[in-house]
Amino acid sequence: MAGNDEDYGEFDALVESYDGYTFWFEHGYHATFRFWHATLPSRSAVHPYRYELVLHEPSGVRIMVFDNAHPIHWKSGKFTQRSPHADHWHRDRSDQGRPYAFVSISQLLEDFFRQFEVSLFNINVSPSMMEVTSTRSQDDE
Repeated sequence: MAGNDEDYGEFDALVESYDGYTFWFEHGYHATFRFWHATLPSRSAVHPYRYELVLHEPSGVRIMVFDNAHPIHWKSGKFTQRSPHADHWHRDRSDQGRPYAFVSISQLLEDFFRQFEVSLFNINVSPSMMEVTSTRSQDDE
C-alpha cells in the first residue's frame, strides 16, 4: 500500500522527471503527465497521490489515460458498479473508464508505459521518443 517513505521518494522523483513535460512521438502523438499530492483526503483515495498520465493524438484528443480525478461507474456483467476508489484508466477514447488497482508509484508508471506501447502499436506509431518539451514555468524549476 502506498504512503510509506519509499513511495513518497518515488513520487517526488516522478514529479521531477515527468511533471510539466510533453513527450513527443511520430506524427505528433504525445504524452503528458501531471502529478501532485492531494491537499485533502478523499473518501475514494487509497493513497495521497493525484495523477493524470495521458497519451494524446496529434489534435490533442486524449487516446489513453490513467488518472484518479474521480470515481467511475463501470459495467460488470449485467450490472453497473461504482468503483470504490478513484484510480482508473481509459483504454481508448471511447472507454468510459475501468478500475485500476493502484499498488505503488513505480507500478503505476510501469502499467501506463505497457498500455502506452500497446496503444501506439495499434495505430502504427513508434514508441521511440522524438522530442521533449517543457511546460514548466521558471518558478517551477
